[in-house]
Amino acid sequence: MKVLRLFVFVAFVLSVFVSPSFSASSIVAKVGAVVITEAELSREFQKILPQEGSYHGTVSNERLLEIREKALEALVERAHKAQFALDSGVQIDRLDIANIFMKTEGQYPDRESFNKALSAEGADQFRGSIERSLLAEKGDALISASIEKPSDEDVKGYYEQHKDYYRLGKQFTASHIFIRVDPASTTEARQELLAKAESLASKGKNGESFYNLAYFNSDDRTKFVGGALGTFGEKTTEPEFDAALQSMAPGDISDVVRTIYGYHVIHLEDVQPERQRTFEEVKNELRNAVIEQRRSAAYKSWFAEQEAKYPVERFDK
Repeated sequence: MKVLRLFVFVAFVLSVFVSPSFSASSIVAKVGAVVITEAELSREFQKILPQEGSYHGTVSNERLLEIREKALEALVERAHKAQFALDSGVQIDRLDIANIFMKTEGQYPDRESFNKALSAEGADQFRGSIERSLLAEKGDALISASIEKPSDEDVKGYYEQHKDYYRLGKQFTASHIFIRVDPASTTEARQELLAKAESLASKGKNGESFYNLAYFNSDDRTKFVGGALGTFGEKTTEPEFDAALQSMAPGDISDVVRTIYGYHVIHLEDVQPERQRTFEEVKNELRNAVIEQRRSAAYKSWFAEQEAKYPVERFDK
């Protein structure tokens, strides 16, 4: 009985992954029993093209070939994960495939439009693609599950080795009044805006509500919260803005500060000096860093073994 079940399972896998229904030209590569089709490559290519293409929308033929190769590399990696899942005895529920198929079909106005989008791939090959994708997800989960979870001692040791990374620079809490200056504005217009900013700075220093001054005069969205910028680190704002903050004490209101965006009047509310973040503060962040470090090492080792076991067969020209 067990032999019969194994035969049925193997026959099913072959029918899904290396079915004779695939035309020779539709398969661009193969990893073990897992095929990579031209349709899958086209979808992956279209997914990464916007991220890799030119800002101006024009892409050379040479660059297109490079992007295609990157798309194929991603699919080869996915195929290795799918094959690993198969080797581990994973099977995908037919209902899960059907649900994804129907959800995809539901994004089209009618079945005719959906079939047209599938084009030469066809429904059966698309179901196979869904299954390979689900198998790859299962394979990835198996790899993650095999990674040893770090102990508190491991995390503490990582903290001691990377303490400098977890230093917190000086922190400012501040508000500002912003007067926007158009780069194309005339000298006269700039002088008028500067005079307005200087008047607002004077009013703030003389005790008028900084919140109200920002609310009724500021030219950015912070006006709706009285100019509040929240808490932020040193050297994270424009150099002129940061330099002004460095020279101020909590409670101070600055003279007019000019940046490339316009004029600012700054109210410094609080300053927190540079300090070392404690282990307890960053424990969860540290644990995730250790897990990612281990995952990266384990994945690199796993992938090398997979490549040796299942060399990629390529059929594309």
